[in-house]
Amino acid sequence: MKPMKIRAVLALCLCAVMIFAACRKNEPEEPPASGPVEPISLSGYGLIRPQNTSDSVTASASDLYEALLEAVGGDPDFSTDYLEAGAQPDASTKEILVGHTNRSETAQVLGELQPGEYAAAVVGNKLVLVGYTESFTPMAVEYFLSAYLGEGADGSIPGDLFYRGQADSVTLVSAGVPQYTLVRAQYATDTAMDCMYQIADQIEQSGSEPVTVKTDSAGNDPNASEILVGHTNYEEFNQLKESCPPDAYGVYYVGNKIILFGWTDEDLLLATERFLDNLKYASHTDAQGEVSLCYPRENLVESNNAGYYMDVPASAGGDYYDGVFNCSDGAMQLWWQNADEGIFEAYGQELEAMGYTVWQQNAGSSVLSATYRLENTQVHIYYLKNLSEFRVSTQQNAVFPVFPESYEKICDVSVTQLGLDYTVSGSVGGMGYVILLEDGSFAVIDGGYGGSDTQILWDTLNALKPASVEELVIRAWFLTHGHNDHYGTLRDFISSYSEQVTVSYLIGNDPSDFLYSMSDQPKRSFSFGSVNGKFGGCSYVKAHTGQSFALPGVTFSILYTQEDTSTSDPFEKFNSLSMVFDAVTNGERYIWFGDVEREAAMRIKSMYYEDLKCDVMQVAHHGVNGGSLDLYRLCSPKVAFWPAEQGLCESYAAIEQNKYILETCERVFFAYEGTQTVSYATIPDFGELEGGGEQENDPYSKFY
Repeated sequence: MKPMKIRAVLALCLCAVMIFAACRKNEPEEPPASGPVEPISLSGYGLIRPQNTSDSVTASASDLYEALLEAVGGDPDFSTDYLEAGAQPDASTKEILVGHTNRSETAQVLGELQPGEYAAAVVGNKLVLVGYTESFTPMAVEYFLSAYLGEGADGSIPGDLFYRGQADSVTLVSAGVPQYTLVRAQYATDTAMDCMYQIADQIEQSGSEPVTVKTDSAGNDPNASEILVGHTNYEEFNQLKESCPPDAYGVYYVGNKIILFGWTDEDLLLATERFLDNLKYASHTDAQGEVSLCYPRENLVESNNAGYYMDVPASAGGDYYDGVFNCSDGAMQLWWQNADEGIFEAYGQELEAMGYTVWQQNAGSSVLSATYRLENTQVHIYYLKNLSEFRVSTQQNAVFPVFPESYEKICDVSVTQLGLDYTVSGSVGGMGYVILLEDGSFAVIDGGYGGSDTQILWDTLNALKPASVEELVIRAWFLTHGHNDHYGTLRDFISSYSEQVTVSYLIGNDPSDFLYSMSDQPKRSFSFGSVNGKFGGCSYVKAHTGQSFALPGVTFSILYTQEDTSTSDPFEKFNSLSMVFDAVTNGERYIWFGDVEREAAMRIKSMYYEDLKCDVMQVAHHGVNGGSLDLYRLCSPKVAFWPAEQGLCESYAAIEQNKYILETCERVFFAYEGTQTVSYATIPDFGELEGGGEQENDPYSKFY
């Protein structure tokens, strides 16, 4: 064969080989044969968590570290993912990455996850435990602990581990679009409103579009995804509340509704805090920069730890209670609206069936009340006729109302208004009263700022004490509220006279820290319970509306306490949480209003109306916008006590309720005129003032 022909044949053969090879490239390739992936030992691995993460992720990482020590021993590193500026992580280091760390391996696994998922995966020489959002990371850790670091584990894991779990989850925002509407009651409390807008703000700050907000007046679509903030009229809320004890609060999931529940505004704030904590680490930003909010769907239920006594019937006449009030001092109150009078009797019968016995009963035109006792536990019930409200207050280790005691009468009852030192620290208010009882002992009301006021009270007690009485005894010290111009003298008495005078009871009703914080008195500066054991064994009695305290010649009855505010927003004015009570002696009725302002005056008026008629009345809040014209007209007193400095009285004389007092009362006693005593041994003639009030060095006068 010629060379030319040989080259042609070779060319044809080469072409055929090339064509055959090209055809082979278009066929599927067989995967290379591979053997099983070798297990990995976690010995020598360190543990890394994000520098900034949730408490639950931090706790999960700590649990994982303890389990790692148990399985492999040694002293593995445990640190955060913090890097100096410009530094890069060491890719060769063996690490267990917990949560959303700054390592590329974490990002690689996150890119594989969908909302609600979590994973445990080996990526090179890293073990990644992470959730779609940080909220799901603890689930990844929990899975890994259970699967690979349980009892008897040796710290080895599959070299090709990639486990993906799916949690029951909630997606509030998907790619920047809110998936839920916020719902509040049409007449929500200020606290509920604040909570709702806190939630809306936090969702929107994550990168979401604005959240829709509405009230429950629009009606309930059971299929709509909604967040209910506080008490609403939705059926889901009504079903939920019957399973929630009085001290419970939390975030609940009922159908398509997320319910932020708390019986009180205080508890609703706590529930909102829990919910917002959930959102802090629930954000996921995808490759397009769009944000989603996703977290595990689970009830977050807690107790407010207020120490309530709750072993009482939850329904009255078949109706579940409408609300709960934190009375403070370990006491709580359940209340029912739109109740009828039969509930009062039926509930009492249920208490008696539980072993309670009646300690005290009082039936008035406006209020039915009864105090029950079972060992040291007190349950006080009362029915407000004019408002159709039924209320139940409970307290363990309670001090019970005082029973009438036998005594020998040695003097007539008198009531003294203290002329306090209104020059101290520019003070203009303050008030104090001393009631001389028929056995020569006393009742005291408030007392003033302290300091020189303390001496005034001490001198007054000694001046009024009958000569035949040796020991100075205060049977009851009534404290209207926790402002220092009312409790200051009591505080000083504890330090100065605790060994020289006997005080049997301090009677009051101190509000919770929450009510202090929500008012213009931001914190408590005097604890009513600080009197316990002082003055020869004094006891703080937490008094409730309808209770009475029978002292020699005088019966005191509680008309209103801070507990009677529980169906509305907390009063903005701490003064309106004053305890209000009357005293009846020799057929004459006195009423002390403490510092109640208009908001409380309206409430008291609606509780009693004409039942407020009295002979003597204390002008509320020193005459500074205290009480109201309607309230004073219902009282229609013949005599008024005005506990204030002269300039203050003159400055506020023209406001309508004070003008009414000045124009209609037969006598007004101004505290700036000095200490003055009123005695009702006989029916008084309100036209004449006798005694030593006008004499120099004699601050006392008697009004007969």
